[in-house]
Amino acid sequence: MAAFQPTEIQIHLTNGRKHLFYQGDADLVAKICDDLDLQVFTRQNLIIANGDHVTAFPGHAMLGITVLTDPLPPSFYERELQSKTVITQIGAKAFEAKRQQLSAQVEGQ
Repeated sequence: MAAFQPTEIQIHLTNGRKHLFYQGDADLVAKICDDLDLQVFTRQNLIIANGDHVTAFPGHAMLGITVLTDPLPPSFYERELQSKTVITQIGAKAFEAKRQQLSAQVEGQ
């Protein structure tokens, strides 16, 4: 099994905003991933908390959730087989190229 890499969780909202969260504990990432099912968008709220902060996102306001982690939890593959969830695993170079491509570029004088 590959060494665990810190995980980035992106919450995409219907208003176009994106919120980023990071988690470095592999066991906690697996627990979070197990809790992300197709019902997450119909929940009243998705609550993300740590020792200092709590953030709640209304289920109807979320457009998508992106989890960037390595390795992927086995539950993701099982969920993909049972639902319309799409799991795509790409390498670090491909991810960085995609991230650069999606970044807004502003030029000034």
